[in-house]
Amino acid sequence: MTAPRSRAGRPVGRAGAGKRTGSKAGEEDKASTDEYDRTREEIVRAAAEIFSRDGFRAGTTKDIAAKVGLSQPSLYYYVGSKDALLSELALRLDHDMQETLVRARQVSSDPTEQFKAWVRELTRAVANDKDLFAVYWAESRWLPKKVATQVTADEQALIRDVERLVAKVQAQGALKLGPPAIVTQAIIGMVIWLYRWYRRSSQIEVDELADLFLRLIGLDDPVPARSPSRRR
Repeated sequence: MTAPRSRAGRPVGRAGAGKRTGSKAGEEDKASTDEYDRTREEIVRAAAEIFSRDGFRAGTTKDIAAKVGLSQPSLYYYVGSKDALLSELALRLDHDMQETLVRARQVSSDPTEQFKAWVRELTRAVANDKDLFAVYWAESRWLPKKVATQVTADEQALIRDVERLVAKVQAQGALKLGPPAIVTQAIIGMVIWLYRWYRRSSQIEVDELADLFLRLIGLDDPVPARSPSRRR
């Protein structure tokens, strides 16, 4: 029988498992939680790859379980249903997209520097998780209504925030004039489309790609050379 879970979705201890006290019990609990989180992360990433390759309807939990070396019943213990996996992928993309602007705003108080940082953050987000973006754009129609509503609302709020940022950058003369809503959609489309064609092994590095995007829109100010540890 599947072990019960805590409210956070992690397994909780079972009666009769024996008493554990002190630091040893804490270490064992942490190790168990870390292992659970690692396995769940492997499952989510495998789901993104398989749904991207085969589609949500054709991709199976059997395929996902096999990819991470689990039985199908074990997979359900970690993630529940295939629908739950799709929801997890959508919510993860939602979070990642929101974080691009959060991090960009931390770079500088200057709108132009914030905007350049946002283009870089968005480029990294898409290039580093192409499967996630591919699944969302192709399979979002299968999302539960509650999740779809949340993700759509967050997406629209992000776009409005970027539109306001674009207007400020235009006012500084760093971007050519044009309706901020259209400029924003054009730039987002340019960057997000790379999930369809970008191949890291045969093309330029992610940060170099972001600099190229910036040059294309007239923000010709490449970032300084990075150490190998910063390159993705």
